[in-house]
Amino acid sequence: MKETVLPSTFRKFLVTGLGLVIFVFIVLVGISINRSRLQYEEKANIATQNLSAIIEEDINGVINKIDVMLLSVSDEAERQLANGGIRMQDINAYMAKQLARTQEVQGVRMTNAKGDILYGAGVVKGVNVSDRDYFIHTRDILTSDLFISKPLFSRTSHEWSIIIARRYNSPNGSFAGEDHVAISLHTLQSLFL
Repeated sequence: MKETVLPSTFRKFLVTGLGLVIFVFIVLVGISINRSRLQYEEKANIATQNLSAIIEEDINGVINKIDVMLLSVSDEAERQLANGGIRMQDINAYMAKQLARTQEVQGVRMTNAKGDILYGAGVVKGVNVSDRDYFIHTRDILTSDLFISKPLFSRTSHEWSIIIARRYNSPNGSFAGEDHVAISLHTLQSLFL
């Protein structure tokens, strides 16, 4: 004896089967989309890490170049102090020569122990930085470590800048002043573009 399936029952099986197939298809598409999203996120993370490493390397390169320049200027200032005092024309020429090798900075300046900016191209008389964090740090910390300031409005360039400074000493080892460079925030921003 043959069983017959009623058309309404057949329709229910067909609709249920089709619904099950659609459900499985939707689940598979969802899994595929999720995997694809995870792969794109992973690729984006890797690309971001690579870009960050490149930018970090560029910034470290600029800072290292500036550090070498400041060390050189400090050494020259200390050499001149040991030989009778800093000669404005000689130290300004020396700083201009060093500055020509470093495109990223606005200028190199030197102060005396009181914080008066006395040396550097385009120095404006009467500018004192004794209240600035970079001057205070270089004056109060006996080592000649490199100091990088928070962004500040430069009194000489009249731009928002970051100051990188280093101490120089008198022949007896006491604080004689500091030399520093200013990097405008525009210059730093260009490293990110």
